[in-house]
Amino acid sequence: MGSRPRTPIGRTWAKDRDLVVRASRGIHVFATVPDDSVLVTTLIPAHASLEISEVRLIAGLNHAARTHLADTLGVLDYPVSRASSAHTLIESHRAGAPELSWGIYRSGEPVGVFALPPYQDRPGAAKTSTYLAPWARGAGLNLELKRATVLAARAGGLDVYSSIAEGNRRSLAAASKLFVSYEPVLIFEPHADRMAWVFDLSDPAAELTPGPVNTALMDALSHAISTLTLKAA
Repeated sequence: MGSRPRTPIGRTWAKDRDLVVRASRGIHVFATVPDDSVLVTTLIPAHASLEISEVRLIAGLNHAARTHLADTLGVLDYPVSRASSAHTLIESHRAGAPELSWGIYRSGEPVGVFALPPYQDRPGAAKTSTYLAPWARGAGLNLELKRATVLAARAGGLDVYSSIAEGNRRSLAAASKLFVSYEPVLIFEPHADRMAWVFDLSDPAAELTPGPVNTALMDALSHAISTLTLKAA
């Protein structure tokens, strides 16, 4: 029998019978068929088991690492903090929130960025800023980030808000999943010149829905928040 052709899936190549690999966007099974070609069947979407394995301070990334992060995320499909490209967003976070902005990684590869920049319309407070690659959405990563942020902020005494543009129904629904029962407030934000739904993530009366906590993520956020709080004291 001749050698089997190799078929690329993301950055993974397969050539052995019944080989199971985890590719960048799914778990695939490779099996030979009579003409000795390769049949590829997607069994499980990658995001079914997607979870954050590491956050890295953007300020600690060298130029090559920041470029890789930006290139992976590419052009943003919706503006974040008035940025339309990942490169602009990353540099904005690096300048405006150097101690509270991170690249989000899974298995060593970037899947998004997360930051707690100053909330210009609430002096002394921070707000969440999250952007996930489109293929990493719908897996609970945003909820995982927000849950860890709420717990870390409340423990560290940092006022943190989630500010969502009035018409952004998807993000509003995602933020609402954090709480058992909590109504955001619709306000006008002069700095952003927009109407926005605002969640006070630091409010102890806002009860979180039950769910797992990424302790490594919470520890990283808690350390950063406590360090910043001590500096401000």
